[in-house]
Amino acid sequence: MVTELNKEGLPRRAMNCFFCFRHVVYLEIVQQKLLDFVKDGVFFTQVASEMWIKASQKDRENYKELASELKKLQINFHKDKTYIKHKPAGSVFVNMNDNNFLRTKTNNTIRKRKKNTNKEQVVKIEK
Repeated sequence: MVTELNKEGLPRRAMNCFFCFRHVVYLEIVQQKLLDFVKDGVFFTQVASEMWIKASQKDRENYKELASELKKLQINFHKDKTYIKHKPAGSVFVNMNDNNFLRTKTNNTIRKRKKNTNKEQVVKIEK
């Protein structure tokens, strides 16, 4: 369960079933003192992803139940605060008068092609 708050003072999102699985694998690696063999977080996530793909449906269901239980615990722990997935419209400010939106001339200009019209079709329309 995530008890820390993010920068805005709101609770972080609860872990989904894959992240629960990844955390269990990480704890097992730490317990067996194999952390030196893990290159970095990206490598570890790729390995955990391969393990998750090869896991049985029963194991996945167990982690889904674990994730839903953790989510319930986290909701009960943070009763007075709610998680906001999207930022409110007024919280994001974009300065439209800034020069960031101006296009600069580049050598890679896109030219529109003229459509080739069949002269016979034009003549038939005019008659």
